[in-house]
Formats: sequence, C-alpha cells, structure tokens
Amino acid sequence: EYLSKGPKEKYPFNTSVLYSYLTLLEYTTFLPSLRLFLLRFRMPGEAQCIDRLMEAFSEAYFEKGAKEFKTGDGVFVMAFSIIMLNTDLHNPNMEDEKRMTVEDFVRNNRGIDGGDDLDRDFLVGLYHDIKGEEIQVQQTASEAVTDVRQIDGLLKQSPSLMVQVKEGVHAKDMFECIAPDLLAGCAAVFEGAVEDEDAWEGIRSFERYGEACGGFGMEEEFNDMIVLLLRYGREFCRTVGPSIFKNEECLYQLLGENAGDCEKVVVGGA
Repeated sequence: EYLSKGPKEKYPFNTSVLYSYLTLLEYTTFLPSLRLFLLRFRMPGEAQCIDRLMEAFSEAYFEKGAKEFKTGDGVFVMAFSIIMLNTDLHNPNMEDEKRMTVEDFVRNNRGIDGGDDLDRDFLVGLYHDIKGEEIQVQQTASEAVTDVRQIDGLLKQSPSLMVQVKEGVHAKDMFECIAPDLLAGCAAVFEGAVEDEDAWEGIRSFERYGEACGGFGMEEEFNDMIVLLLRYGREFCRTVGPSIFKNEECLYQLLGENAGDCEKVVVGGA
C-alpha cells in the first residue's frame, strides 16, 4: 500500500521508491517477469492502487526492452488481461463450461498493442501457461522475501541506487511504512512475555513507539497504540492471576507521559 500511494504528484517519494525497486527485478520474458512481480507484492485492495502498481511494472518492463510489444500500453493491458485470465481459469466457484477459452482470450486481446494485434502464438502460449500453472500472488507481507539471500542479491545488482539523503528528510516516510508491523511486533513481544523482565521490554518498546509517533506528529498511528493499550487495560480490570503484572503495567503506560506525545488523540469507541 505504501508503494502504491498516489497520485505521484502528491506522493513523489513513494513513487520514487516503487520505480527504484522495480529496477532491481530481473526481467526475462513477459509472463515470468509478471509472475515475479506479482509474487513480490502483496496486492492492495483498492483498484487505483493496483492500477498504479501495474502501470509501474508495465513501464519498467517495456523500458527493459520488451520484445513482444511495440508499446508500453500494450504491456499494461496485457498484464491486466493475464490477471483476469488467471482468475477465470482457477476460480473454484466457476463452472468449467463458463471459463474463458483460448479463442476467447485471443479475441479479447485484439488490437491492444497500439492498434495492432499481438502474435497469435504468443497469446496461445500465454493462455496454456496460465492454465497449466496458476499465478501465485502473495497474501502476507512475510511471503514477499522468503530468503535473506534474495535481499543480498538485489542489493548487489544495483549499488548505484544507494543515494545519500539529508538526515531526517525521509525518516517520517520510512517510519510510516513500517509502523503497522512495528506495532504488531511490540504487541508480540509483550503478549509473549513470561518473565517480568520480558514484559518490561515489551513496555519499553511501546514507549519508544509512542515517542516516535509523537515526534513525527503521527496521530493515527499513535491512536492505534492507545487502542491496543486500552484493550490490555480492559483485560486487567477483569483478570486475576499471573498475567496481572503485564496488564497493570500497560494501564500505567497508557496514563503515563506518552499520552501527551500527540496533542490530539481520538480513541473512538474503544
């Protein structure tokens, strides 16, 4: 979602990160490149966000020397057509007789490359490739990179992308990107604590998270933490047993100094 924010005039840094990342991918032919792209992203739910991601992929692939297409628009239309075909052929709720045939697919993609037709053998090959192997789209962030060696490989491919920036210029953008996962990590540390020392470490992580939100003026993210701490507080009110310490400390933290880090906190119905 961070990379797909738009329009690019309003979110130029997000767009720059997206296009820089796309230069790191290894493009071969069209379908393997599209499979790789879709596997590396957790697709957002909004149509406009998906559109921006697919547009960026199409431009990046075309600039790398797409041999199958004459225009970047042709890549863009075909990418969406492939996604539709993938859903049509592998949707378990669709009856077989209603699925798209190879002739349907060829007919639907006439004239998409600057008014010209794509090579029929190319289209037929795409159809049978998708039919034989469903495109896998990652559903969780953890599936984006399954091996730390993949990260090392990407970095070695484009050392020129290492740029110097002024201290603090993009700090807020970067923190906004990781804030949800960071808060989930703080909660995991706290909830998984068995010893008091571990619980304190979880409390300190919430404290540092709150300080960062306050420093950047990020009220929504700070409010998410407050809602979470309130949940722990409610649990404390009806908890009797060894877990009292953790919930009591969360209630104390909620009423401590961090509550003033943002001038305006709206908790809603929590």
